Amino acid sequence: MVPNRSHSFSGAASEGDESLQCSNFSDMASVCTERIVKGVAGGSALLPCTLSHHSLSHQVHVEWRLQEVNKGLLIFNSSNNYTEGNFQDRLRLVGDPTKGEASISITNLNCSDINVYLCHIKELKMNQQGNSEYNYADQLGTLLVVDDVPVEANLTTASNSTSSFMVSMISIGSISLGAVIACVVQRALRARALKRSSLAMVARETPITYDTVRVERITSTSEDRNNFYTHSNMIYSTVSH
Repeated sequence: MVPNRSHSFSGAASEGDESLQCSNFSDMASVCTERIVKGVAGGSALLPCTLSHHSLSHQVHVEWRLQEVNKGLLIFNSSNNYTEGNFQDRLRLVGDPTKGEASISITNLNCSDINVYLCHIKELKMNQQGNSEYNYADQLGTLLVVDDVPVEANLTTASNSTSSFMVSMISIGSISLGAVIACVVQRALRARALKRSSLAMVARETPITYDTVRVERITSTSEDRNNFYTHSNMIYSTVSH
């Protein structure tokens, strides 16, 4: 029987700046992210994620998922350089995971990017008993909000004088009215779905302990190594304001 050892999620807390949130673990490690990140259509956004730990090995991998820590859609995995199709050529890892840096940058933002993003940092350590994997997952999630870009349009009046004003919701010459309407509808539906989730508030207000890390010995056979995965009882939550 493979021996198991686990660190537990010991709670969430704001660290100084109220926009910063941290998931704290029993081994004094913390995963810190932003509650909300805002961007504009066509622009870029940085989703911060940092792991505070006394020491890290040289084998650290980063995953990012949507909405759920374990079961949510995997959009990035640094271990095999995987990026989900909708984020191809738009998402990149920022920083050095071996230093606890697991932030990602998303470019060319659009309304379909509005979602809750969660980072998961996996550390592989070698010891006399074998290889052990430590998992540190963001329990709260970062809500990415994408706003439309106000576009300044010049209109010529009958007297050939030019009036300048701000036109929001429509990007002249690049986004059709139908696309804008579809974007607004999609944003409304996604916002409604996010509001239905109240797990973020439960995670902040209820002092319940959840196991988030399980350490397992990996045998030397390639078959076992391919079949190895970690079961973690984790809570996911979304934050919507």
